[in-house]
Amino acid sequence: MDTCIIKTLSYFDIFDYPLTFEELKKYLCCEIDCTDDNLFEIINSISSIQESNGYYHLLGRQQITSTRSERSDIGIAKYAKAKIIAKILSTIPTIEYIGISGSLSMNNATYSDDIDLFFITKKNSLWITRFMITLILYVMRQKRDRNGRVARDKICPNMFMEVGKLSFSRKRKTLYTAHEIVQLKTIFDRNNTYVKFINQNKWVKELLPNVKFPRHHSKRISIRERIFQKTITPIEKFAFIFQSLYMRKSKSREVVSYGRAYFHPIDRQKLIMEMYELRHKRYMRLYEDNIWIDKDEARFYWEEKKIRILN
Repeated sequence: MDTCIIKTLSYFDIFDYPLTFEELKKYLCCEIDCTDDNLFEIINSISSIQESNGYYHLLGRQQITSTRSERSDIGIAKYAKAKIIAKILSTIPTIEYIGISGSLSMNNATYSDDIDLFFITKKNSLWITRFMITLILYVMRQKRDRNGRVARDKICPNMFMEVGKLSFSRKRKTLYTAHEIVQLKTIFDRNNTYVKFINQNKWVKELLPNVKFPRHHSKRISIRERIFQKTITPIEKFAFIFQSLYMRKSKSREVVSYGRAYFHPIDRQKLIMEMYELRHKRYMRLYEDNIWIDKDEARFYWEEKKIRILN
C-alpha cells in the first residue's frame, strides 16, 4: 500500500497536482482493502509524503498546492467557453459525445493552454463529422492553428472515435490513457455514449481498480439507424481519403485510421510514462533508505539527501 500511494502521488506530481484524500483513494493504483481510518494512518505514516492545506504531495513539493488553487481559478473561464462551443457543435447530428480532456479536465490548465476536446461520433461518420467541426471552428476563428504559437483558449479537437470502435489498442492501454479516460469531463452526451465508452475499456480497472464504472445495458440498433449508416458510408469513405491525403505532408505522430483519429504531434504518452517511472523510483529510494526514521526527523534528515537524489 505504501508503494501504491507513492506511485500515485508521483504520477500526479508530474502535473504539479496534489491530491485530496478522496482523490487519492479514487486514483490509487492498487485495490483498497482497509477502512478510511486505516488508509489515513498509512498515508500519514509515510515519511516521503506531506500534507499541506488539505492536499497530499511528495516531500518538499508543498508549493504545488498553491499552483493547483491558481489553476483552478484559470479553468473557470476556459470551462465556460468549452461548454458554449460544445453546445454549438452538438447541433451536428453525427456527434454522440463531447468531453473535455487534457489539463482542463482536471481543472489544472495554465493561462496559455488551449482547450482539448474529445469526440465520439456515430458509426461510419467520423471523418464527415471532423470536417464539419473543423469548418465551424474556422468560421468562428476558434480552431487552434497546428503551427500557431498563440493557442490560449483556442479549441483543439484532438481525439475522435466512432461508436463501434471505442476500445483502445494494446499499445495504448497504459496508465496515461487510463487517467485520460476516467478524467474526461462530459459536456455533451447523446444516447448514453459515455457509459458505452467506459464499458468498452474495462481494462482501466486493472490499473485504477477503485474507479467506479457505471452499468451499461446494450440496445438493438434501430432500422432507421441502419439505413443511415448504409447511406452515409460512401460519403464517409470519400471524406476519410480526402482528409488523409490532405494531412499527409504535415503528419507526424498522429494516428489516423478509418474509425479513430488521435491528433497529438508530440508523443505525450511516452514522455509522461518515462517521467513517471523516473519520479516514483527516486521517491521510492528515499522511502526505502529511510523507512526506519521518525517522520518529523526524516524530513529534517532528508533535505540534503533529497536535493542530491532528486536533482
